[in-house]
Amino acid sequence: MIIDNEKIPILVVDDEVHFHKVISAIFRSPSYGLDGVAALTFASNGRDGLDKFIEQKPVMVITDAQMPGMCGADFIKSIRTTNQDVPVIVISGNQELLEQAVELGANNAILKPFAIDDLVSIIKKHL
Repeated sequence: MIIDNEKIPILVVDDEVHFHKVISAIFRSPSYGLDGVAALTFASNGRDGLDKFIEQKPVMVITDAQMPGMCGADFIKSIRTTNQDVPVIVISGNQELLEQAVELGANNAILKPFAIDDLVSIIKKHL
């Protein structure tokens, strides 16, 4: 999982700070098998996320579908114009937004509330 002893850059875009904490805990906990693997970067909206995506070139993106400023759909469209290959995992409590995100190029969609093990499984699939 670790490339040349360097941590894998992963971008997390969500306007809820609580979700940032959940993702951080997943990548710190030895029980999920992801501890020490990722260098996480966080953004609180799609516009900031896009800037960080262009600047840092992450190898995976985990994003919310519903955010202020630039919504998840526009964020995914923007990512796909510059990079077709980076895995994008989208999370939302709205099934329609998840379906739209997949149509726009998200690799996986997870409906809130979700089981942490399901998210971990999807993350591992793309690493």
